Amino acid sequence: MRGGLLCALRRIIFRGDVGGGGMGSFERHAKWWVLGLISLANFGGYYVYDAVAPVVDLLHRQLGFSYADIGSLNAVYSLPNVFIALLGGMLADRFGPARVSVWTAAICCVGTALTAVGAHLWLMVLGRFLFGVGGETLFVALLTGLGRWFMGPRLGIANSWVFFAAIFASPVCGALADRTRWLWERAWAAARIRTKCA
Repeated sequence: MRGGLLCALRRIIFRGDVGGGGMGSFERHAKWWVLGLISLANFGGYYVYDAVAPVVDLLHRQLGFSYADIGSLNAVYSLPNVFIALLGGMLADRFGPARVSVWTAAICCVGTALTAVGAHLWLMVLGRFLFGVGGETLFVALLTGLGRWFMGPRLGIANSWVFFAAIFASPVCGALADRTRWLWERAWAAARIRTKCA
């Protein structure tokens, strides 16, 4: 490994440069960690996407949102993805999947935070929109990066793990929402009090 561990990490993270001359020992072991991180990121994205469904009653009861308002929270996520997913592929090819993943993950975090703290519909809609802009672009960038790490016969199993993580997020989200409903109720009550005081 030329230049030591730090040089290899910088090369891998910022350029995704693991192909070409074959993989060294570090890269062979690191690709399984990368698969785990990509799967975890995908799990998180789908978990946040599904997080609205278990709290529909709380949004309706405590914040007074109509069911159409709540439906708009999922619709506005999908709205930018009509075109953004295509743009995400071009960005991942131009700037590299690692950089695009970091950029879009940051957008997802901002969107998720706005949705979580939003006591007003417009703030939650803005958060879901930003999450939608980042979410599918992140997914495209992650799959592009996955293709660079897993070439040939292991790519199929790697894709399987990434999609399994996404699908597994839905039941986990529902189960956690049921177990933490009391926490959501207190959080929404506090947001409602804060809104009325303002």
